[in-house]
Amino acid sequence: MLVVAAEEIHIILKKMGYKVEAIDGGKEFCHFASNLLEQPVKCMLFQDMDYVEKFDGVWALASIHHLDRQDLEKVLFKIYTALKSNGVLFFSARFGDNEYDNKYGKHFNEFTQRSFRKFIKQNEKLKKFKFKDEFVSGDKREGREEQWYCAILKK
Repeated sequence: MLVVAAEEIHIILKKMGYKVEAIDGGKEFCHFASNLLEQPVKCMLFQDMDYVEKFDGVWALASIHHLDRQDLEKVLFKIYTALKSNGVLFFSARFGDNEYDNKYGKHFNEFTQRSFRKFIKQNEKLKKFKFKDEFVSGDKREGREEQWYCAILKK
């Protein structure tokens, strides 16, 4: 299982018996996460992934939606390539239909069920993904009101 952007789910998946590898693009965060997770976190940009049929699953919770749409297409194809046959991707992004930079300069892609399906189907390489489930979830963090679009895709 590959966790894109090391986070708490890494610990949960390990406790469930999964062999987990984590990557993140921030050097300081990689160091922090390596200590927290008690294993190395590979410090690399998502765009630099070069795995081939290595993972049964990829967990991309609120992480790759910060890429611009062109890079997001490329990274989703890299994830497709990294998945073994019948591998599964969990993807989430803020719910909505916008692409924007917030007041701090952080980039966001928002998706709805309709807009994400369109985004996937318009790309020859990505339309090989099969949608297994989609749902909208409230933010679980205290004091947060955002809604999140979530999709489970299968290779």
